[in-house]
Amino acid sequence: MVPSILGFLTRSDDYAFFYAFASRTRRVELQ
Repeated sequence: MVPSILGFLTRSDDYAFFYAFASRTRRVELQ
């Protein structure tokens, strides 16, 4: 389980994309 978590955390690009998508969705919900 640890290797999977580390592998997921190392995906900085994917995480950044997901964070940007989540923040964009939040803006739409707020509006």
